Amino acid sequence: MNAKIRRRAAGFTLPELLITLAIASILASMAVPGFQGYIGNQQARSASQQLFSTLLYARSEAIKRNAPVTVAAVDGAWGNGWSVSAAGNTLRRTAAIKGLALDDGGGSDPVGSFSFDRRGRLQGGGLPRVGFCTDAGSASVARREVSVDLSGRANIVLGGDCP
Repeated sequence: MNAKIRRRAAGFTLPELLITLAIASILASMAVPGFQGYIGNQQARSASQQLFSTLLYARSEAIKRNAPVTVAAVDGAWGNGWSVSAAGNTLRRTAAIKGLALDDGGGSDPVGSFSFDRRGRLQGGGLPRVGFCTDAGSASVARREVSVDLSGRANIVLGGDCP
C-alpha cells in the first residue's frame, strides 16, 4: 500500500453543522411554550410559599407576643407586597412580586389583611383567600390560593386554571 494515503481530518463539515443547528433551533422553538408554563407555575408556587411562610410567622409572633398581629397588603393590593405588624410596629415586609397577578380569591369582600389574635386564631369571620396567577394568563398555569381557616392555620390549595 501507498504510505502517502491522506487521512481525512476529524470534525464536522459546514453543511453538517448548519443542519444540526437548524434541527436544534426547531426543537428549541417547540419547547419554549411549555417551558413558559413551567416558569409560570414555579413563580406562583414560590409566591404562595412566601405568603404562607409570612402567615406562619405572623401567627407565631401573635402567640409569642400575646398580642394581635396583622398581615396586610401594601396599599391595599397584594401585588404590591405585604407587611407584618404588631402594635403599630412593622415586623417584616415583603416587596412586590413582579410577573404575578394576585387577587382576593374571588370572594365578594376583598381581603386586605389577615389578623391573628393573641392565641393565634384568625380574627373576623369568613375564610379569606389570596390567589396567585401569572400575568401571562396561560391556561396551562395552575392558580394557587393561600387561605387561612378560623383556627389560624394557613393552607395552600390549587384553585383551578388562571383566567
